[in-house]
Formats: sequence, structure tokens, C-alpha cells
Amino acid sequence: MSLCLFGCSDEAGKAAGLVPRTAAKLAASPDFKLEDTTPSGVKCYVREITRETANTIAPDCRDSHFLEKHKQPFLLVFVCNNRIVDLRATKEGGSTLTIEQYNDVTRFGMKRAMAADGADKEQEATAKLRGVSLGQRYY
Repeated sequence: MSLCLFGCSDEAGKAAGLVPRTAAKLAASPDFKLEDTTPSGVKCYVREITRETANTIAPDCRDSHFLEKHKQPFLLVFVCNNRIVDLRATKEGGSTLTIEQYNDVTRFGMKRAMAADGADKEQEATAKLRGVSLGQRYY
């Protein structure tokens, strides 16, 4: 009998988890790709995972704080000031981001989620049919 403890991290040294514990280990990990550095200096790391792997991540595990469940699931980790930012802790009042940084990571997260769902391609096609450039802004 084998037990797969993919997605749970524990400081007591149980399962290692999918998301490294430090920004340095994250940056050195071949599993994560630095996809963007926001104008406010936040680094955005992504790791594509399978739906099966995503389903092994328990809701109460640290890895679940970084899990994005979309058509193509992925782990999304932000680094600010050489520290991993746990957005779930931020929502619970432990904010380590400025408003500008929070807006930047929200923007990146939405863009990345749309790409994972294919919604970005749908939006581009619809805009093209209507003769609208997605770069245009209407205020």
C-alpha cells in the first residue's frame, strides 16, 4: 500500500509540498517559471500542474493557498521583498503588500487565469469580430 502526500506542506518535515518554503528555493526550483515582474517589483512564479495533482491538494494545506483551479490548473506564487506572499493570509488581515502591489498581483492573476481557461483567446476573437482593440480603454 502506498500513500501519496503530494500537496501538503508541514514544517515538522512531513511531506515537502509543491511550493518551496522560501523565495530563494522557489527561484532556484526548475518546476516554477518566473512569468512576470510587476511594475511594483512583485515577482510572479507559475508551475503548471495536472488536474490529478491539483485534486490531491487538500484545502487545509499550505499548497492550497497558491492553487488556481482552472481548465489548466497551476500554482501561482508571488514574491515581494524576497519573501513569498501568502494572499490568503493577506485577505485575513496580514497584508504585506502595498495597494499598488496588490493591484498588480490581482491584475496578473486575472490575466493568467483567463489564459488557463482559454478566455483570453475568446475575448480577443470577440473583440476582433466587433472591431475593438483590447488595448483601448473607455472611461
